[in-house]
Amino acid sequence: MAHSYTATIGDEMVGCGSIASFWGKEDESVLLSVFVLPELHGNGIGTQIINALENDEYFKRAKRVEVPSSITAYDFYRKFGYLDKNGVKELDNEGNYKLEKFWDVNENTMKIVNHKKVSAKQWIPFLHTNQHSNTYDT
Repeated sequence: MAHSYTATIGDEMVGCGSIASFWGKEDESVLLSVFVLPELHGNGIGTQIINALENDEYFKRAKRVEVPSSITAYDFYRKFGYLDKNGVKELDNEGNYKLEKFWDVNENTMKIVNHKKVSAKQWIPFLHTNQHSNTYDT
């Protein structure tokens, strides 16, 4: 089951994102369907969605989080510490890059592929309408 978040302006949905367990694993998750209307790129909506996803229980319990990235979203995910899976930047058979982030749940720190640790982000609280579908206004 995925946990989904939406960003709205008034009654219009302008962005969304989901996170789920990676193939049923308790210690791995995957970001899915992170989108923002193209005309609203650069306004912080994607950042708010990523922050919400990284505050989700599926992210917090995971030691590794993977994200399939389009060519246009690649640099966006890199800003948040997602690195090329296995250190290799290549498109898969669906035309996506595979990126990943490692998280030490015991130390509350992110691990980079070379195992250098950096401080954890400060999470931003969001209005939760229920456990599996969350909406917040921008």
